[in-house]
Amino acid sequence: MQRIFLTGLPGSGKSSVGRSMASLLGWNFIDTDDLLAAQSGMPVGQVLMELGEERFRQLESALLRSAAGSDTVVIATGGGAVISTANREFMRERGLTIYLQVSVETAWQRIQQHVEQIGASVVRPLVVGDDGPQRLRRLYETRKGWYEAASAHIDTEQQTPELLAQRLVACALTSGFLASPGAPREVITQQLLTSTSQGIVEWGGLRHLPATLRSYELPNRLFIVSDSAVGALYA
Repeated sequence: MQRIFLTGLPGSGKSSVGRSMASLLGWNFIDTDDLLAAQSGMPVGQVLMELGEERFRQLESALLRSAAGSDTVVIATGGGAVISTANREFMRERGLTIYLQVSVETAWQRIQQHVEQIGASVVRPLVVGDDGPQRLRRLYETRKGWYEAASAHIDTEQQTPELLAQRLVACALTSGFLASPGAPREVITQQLLTSTSQGIVEWGGLRHLPATLRSYELPNRLFIVSDSAVGALYA
C-alpha cells in the first residue's frame, strides 16, 4: 500500500511536488504523462490531438495501473485521470490519494510559463486558444468533486515544492500511512535531577501518540513543545 497518487489540475505542481516527495522518502517517482509520451513517441498534447480523448483516457488509465505495479512510488497522475470512476477507486484501494489544490488563475499562469520555458511541445489541447482560461475553469468545475474525493488536500498556491513535499510526508506519517509493522520502537529514559522523562523514537510513531499519552494517565491539559521547523509540519 506504499503508493502515493497526486491529483489536480494541470499546473497544480504534481510533477515538482512529486519529485520532492519521492526524494524525501527514497521512493521512485513516476509521471504518467511522461510515460505516455515515451510510449507514444510524441508529446502528450499531440497524443490527445491525434488519437482523440476517448483513446487518450484509455491509455492514461492503463499507464496508471502500470505505474502502480510496484510499492514505494509517488505517482503524478494526468489531470484527467480522476474522470474515470475505476481510476478513482483504483487509487483509493492501492495507496494514498492527495489532491493538490490551486486556483484556476495560478494554474493558467504556470501552464503559460511552462510553455514559454519548454516550447510548443507542452501545449495542452483542452485549454489551448484565446479562451484557454475559461476552458481551464470549465475543466476545474467539472472535475472539482472528483479531485476533492482524495484522502488529503493541500494548497499549492504559495509554498515551494520542497516545503509542500515536507508537509505532505508529515501528513502521511501522522496518518499512519507510512507506518511499517516491523519498524523498531526505541524508548529512551532520562533522569534529570528528581524528574524522569521518556523519549520514544519510532518511524511513523506519531499516529500512536494519543494512545501513548492515555497510557500514562496524564492530566487532561497537555502542552506540546516544538521548534518552528517541526511545528510548521506537525502542529
